[in-house]
Amino acid sequence: MIYNLLPKSNYWNTSAIGQFENAFTIWIAGLPCSGKTTIAQGIQTIFKEQCIQSIHLDGDGLRQGINNNLGFSESDRAENLRRASETAKLLNSNNIITIASFITPLEVNRNAIRQIIGDQNFLFIGLECAADVCASRDVKGHYAKVKAGELNHFTGISAPFEPYSSADLVINSGELELDVCLKAIINEINQKFDA
Repeated sequence: MIYNLLPKSNYWNTSAIGQFENAFTIWIAGLPCSGKTTIAQGIQTIFKEQCIQSIHLDGDGLRQGINNNLGFSESDRAENLRRASETAKLLNSNNIITIASFITPLEVNRNAIRQIIGDQNFLFIGLECAADVCASRDVKGHYAKVKAGELNHFTGISAPFEPYSSADLVINSGELELDVCLKAIINEINQKFDA
């Protein structure tokens, strides 16, 4: 499938990042194994194919490095997201489009991230995916450990995951094919950032 980022009408008259005047952050949230990383990598591939520089920040990756001193308490989860959003803002200020994939279960954190990055540079994508579908995709075995009582405070089961009330776009990643999800996000990018 071909994903078209619309050319700017004044593309030749502005300093731009690919077809974009300014860098921005696409934040993809959802339950564990709902497709966040797969979709983020798909968006990054589309950008790469069109020679648009971007970076993917992933929750697992940041927890192995910059956030390796954080646990999974509510305050540590909030700090994990704060650091990620500050990193995305810094990358944007250096003309790098950022695609972030984090569970982001609470609306208070979602609003804080939007405030840090700035609404004009921020696109929040919420994924909806049934827990049984997520469990069927779980290569790490976390859902099985929760079921066996070996893992506590698991988001969406024994820890809260709030409905999206401020998302720019909500996609059912449990039922829709990847190509359909990517096309919906590209359409939203074109609308919000006037690509």
